[in-house]
Amino acid sequence: MMVGYLTFRSENIPKLISILLLIASFAYMIIHVCYTFLPQLNAFTSVLEAVLTIPMVLGELGFGIWLLFKGGKVPLVRDGGLTKKQMNIQ
Repeated sequence: MMVGYLTFRSENIPKLISILLLIASFAYMIIHVCYTFLPQLNAFTSVLEAVLTIPMVLGELGFGIWLLFKGGKVPLVRDGGLTKKQMNIQ
């Protein structure tokens, strides 16, 4: 949930990935609470898990792929100086 919140607050990470990560965190909690405290609803929990697997996989794989290709890249400065954003000038 913290990763989803931090990615949502970030300006660099796409909001779709952030929202899918938040959905995935709530889905994990709901599924594990159902398996732990409601074992008599095992069939319902299995169906719920199958439905919620789609946003969980899309969020986590999307974030991982985004980190591999775009995350952590620092833009090159060709003139040797710092940009206004790097100097925190508004």
